[in-house]
Amino acid sequence: MVSIIVESYRPDVAEGAAPIVLIRPVQGQPFPVTMDVRCSNRLSDAALHDVGTRFRIKVKPTKREDGSTYLSTPRYSHPYEVL
Repeated sequence: MVSIIVESYRPDVAEGAAPIVLIRPVQGQPFPVTMDVRCSNRLSDAALHDVGTRFRIKVKPTKREDGSTYLSTPRYSHPYEVL
């Protein structure tokens, strides 16, 4: 696992769609900002952290069945640091 900095953000969504908050690597990390990050839902909970908050987490690249790669960390037990 590698330690990186990620941030919460609201992606562009279709009009009428429910607003969601996702997590992505910040610019300058060893992974592109377009890469999906799967982590604790606490990071994307707008009631706990403002959208745009940055966190330090440990991730590992993981392959999907279709061959694409995303970053994952244990969702419930892995600690994170608010920056």
